Amino acid sequence: MRMIKSVWIYLFVVSLLLFVFVRFFSFFKRFLGFDIPKAFDYENNVSSPVWTAVYSKSIADSLFNSMNRVGTDEKVLTDICTLLEGTSSDNVRAVYSAFGKRRYFWFAGTGFLGNPLNLSEWLNKELNPAGALLLRFRILFQRAGILV
Repeated sequence: MRMIKSVWIYLFVVSLLLFVFVRFFSFFKRFLGFDIPKAFDYENNVSSPVWTAVYSKSIADSLFNSMNRVGTDEKVLTDICTLLEGTSSDNVRAVYSAFGKRRYFWFAGTGFLGNPLNLSEWLNKELNPAGALLLRFRILFQRAGILV
C-alpha cells in the first residue's frame, strides 16, 4: 500500500512538472538558448544600396516575430519602420516580398489554419487603424509602389 502511494505521488509530481514546463515553454526556450528569433543588426547593411535576400528576410522575420504573439511589440515595428524610411524603395519592396503571405491565426482565420496575409494586412490587423505607426508604414509602402 505504501508503494502505491509513492507511485501516485511520483506521478503527480512528474505531471505537475510537465505541466509547468509546457505552460512556460517559451521561457525555457529562451533560457536554454535555442529557437530564439535572431534580431537583425540595425548597424550593418543600412547604407548599402541593395540589401541581400538574407538581410531582407531577417527584417521580414523580425516583423513577423514582433506581431505573431499575444501583444504586438511596437518598439520593434517602430525601429524597423525608421530603418526602412532611411533606405531605398528597392529595399522596402525586398522586405515586403520576403515577408510574403504568412498565416494569421488571431480571430481572423476562417479555416483551421488561419488566413494567409501579406505584410500590409498583418499591420492592419495588429496596429491601431488611427495610429501614426500604421500611417508611416502605409506611406512607406506607397512610396515604394506597393499597393496597400
